[in-house]
Amino acid sequence: MLAAKGYAEVIETGEYDHATRTAVKDLQRLHGLPPNGKISTTTWCALVGGVVRQSFHKH
Repeated sequence: MLAAKGYAEVIETGEYDHATRTAVKDLQRLHGLPPNGKISTTTWCALVGGVVRQSFHKH
């Protein structure tokens, strides 16, 4: 999925390697997320094009 989004340096190997982690951090920065390289629900949704609300407020 990262390669399809333009991260050409990511090659599908089945490993969470340096190139993959770097691409995830870049994706997180692009979407205003903390660039920690971890695949959270929010990061996953940014990757697939969805949105997850960071917090919910009681009214």
